[in-house]
Amino acid sequence: MADLIGELPEAGPSQIQPPPPARLIPEIQEWMQRKLEAKITRRVTEATEKEKEGRRVANRAAERAEEEVAEYRARLAFAGLQLLRGTVGV
Repeated sequence: MADLIGELPEAGPSQIQPPPPARLIPEIQEWMQRKLEAKITRRVTEATEKEKEGRRVANRAAERAEEEVAEYRARLAFAGLQLLRGTVGV
């Protein structure tokens, strides 16, 4: 391993990356902040849409349940009338 390390060239001035200009750092930070805010906004929007869809599904299910109850009651009432009239075959 020591032989391999000895074979590596020394880092010269052309191989060292210069630091970014000072004026660029705030711009990068601002860009990163905007990107983060956009990501958060997108996630909130997606969660809100999922919540709205969940509410729509729940409302449709409640409406169907109410319709089934009304239909069941109507059938019971009809069956009761038939019993009173004696038209139900026993």
